[in-house]
Amino acid sequence: MSSGVPIRAVYCGLVAAGLLLAQTGSREGARKLMTNELEAVRLPDSAFWEAGSQDHGLDPLVKKYKTSHFGILVDGPREVMLSSRETLPLFTYYMGSYRATAKRDFPRVASIVVMAPERNEIHVAPLLEKRGESLLTGETEPEANLPEGYQMIFQMVDVRRRTELPWRAGRVISQVLLWDLQSNRLETKLVAGSGAFSDPEKEKFLAAERAKQDPPAPFPAVSTAAADAPAVPQEIGIVLAAPRVVVLEKQGRLELSGAWRLPVLPEEMVKPAHAEYNKANGLVQAGGGAYAACVGVHLVVQSSEEETADVYTLRLPVAQVEMVDGQPVASGRFTVNLLQLPDFPVGEATLFLSAYSKEWASEPATIGVVDRRQQ
Repeated sequence: MSSGVPIRAVYCGLVAAGLLLAQTGSREGARKLMTNELEAVRLPDSAFWEAGSQDHGLDPLVKKYKTSHFGILVDGPREVMLSSRETLPLFTYYMGSYRATAKRDFPRVASIVVMAPERNEIHVAPLLEKRGESLLTGETEPEANLPEGYQMIFQMVDVRRRTELPWRAGRVISQVLLWDLQSNRLETKLVAGSGAFSDPEKEKFLAAERAKQDPPAPFPAVSTAAADAPAVPQEIGIVLAAPRVVVLEKQGRLELSGAWRLPVLPEEMVKPAHAEYNKANGLVQAGGGAYAACVGVHLVVQSSEEETADVYTLRLPVAQVEMVDGQPVASGRFTVNLLQLPDFPVGEATLFLSAYSKEWASEPATIGVVDRRQQ
């Protein structure tokens, strides 16, 4: 495995002694965990590099949440000195009843999502380097035979290596996805360190260079939102909406709608003076004027029939940008036919979709696909 640390499971209830006793089965606890309102037990930042540190996190986590929660929690350092560290460890805990956790093959099909918000960059990778490894072996009991106990599965990964994260100063936000489950989101600040030389004029020059960049062309295409697309959120954020089940016919469509309100980076602003570029790249409106901005929203797609997630970056043009507390902010709605995305995983499956931009993320949208195109 990528981290050199084996998958570990802590079993509570009918098996483990010295942790906790029976599962309580709180629906409210499960709801809270699904909406990322719970957090992992805080360890000192230095503990994440210490041998055996995962043992210090397991017992307090079980004691804190008892056996009433189902979902994924992640924990890791809040600050990393680039000059003294070479890895970014992430502790991942998958917990729930035997029956609930057996329905999802964690960590074989889980994915790590890391956002670099200052650049709106996304890095997505499988949780495990070797995707063939699984907790569901030939010895796995049928669901009816599983005990009424609770288990917690632990896995540590090096986020830098797994996602090929650029090792540079800035914030990164990590999250683990397992189909319709999302972990809490962990923000880590990567800092150069007190001994590193910082050249403010160089940083100022590079920032100015980025601000001069033109945004990419709209993708997949400029289109109006469907009537049932969600309303633009009042606060900064992203929301998704999709039919729960879609039957694909020969000429069918597979639509996902969304709405967003997001800050605009300088490189997402359309430069009116670059008329030739704007015209050649679809950044001119039907009336003849240039769009104000073209905002990037990353779509992460997991399929129940695939082991790896796909990532598509939507480029959404807007006619105007407003200033909020001195920062440009844009909003909009969209509907995209997912079948038009290149190499989109189409077939008999259930799809789980999440959207990311800068430091904001949507709740997952789930689509059950019934494929009748060959009938």
